[in-house]
Amino acid sequence: MSYGCLLDRRSRHVVVLVATIAILGCSPAPGPTVTIPTLPSLPPGQVDLCPNALETPFTLAGDPTKTPAVWGINSFGQLFAITWPAGFRARFSPGLEILDPSGTVVARGGVVISDAGGGSGLGGEGFDLCSINGKTY
Repeated sequence: MSYGCLLDRRSRHVVVLVATIAILGCSPAPGPTVTIPTLPSLPPGQVDLCPNALETPFTLAGDPTKTPAVWGINSFGQLFAITWPAGFRARFSPGLEILDPSGTVVARGGVVISDAGGGSGLGGEGFDLCSINGKTY
């Protein structure tokens, strides 16, 4: 093996490493969180019973320039408001993501949500969500 061949291999590895670092370094950072309607936090020790009435499947949608920034679209194409559990927030990075209180993404915009539970919002408007993906909040 000649030293020229060894330098070529090392050069290739350096180029691949530098390119990988450049690509990862240029990945967009998650966008800032957006306030969304949430249910009030309960006092310590108090338990809220989630009615677990399954909401019909809906598509999650949103726009950070609108109020509210997040809504659901039912199978008839009708928009409805969603009130999320305490501590939830939305992020547009660039697409819509719903984060639970721990920062875990639990839903994404454009995706049909078929396993959300809760009940009718105040005055029968919208949907007060208290469970998603089999987890009650």
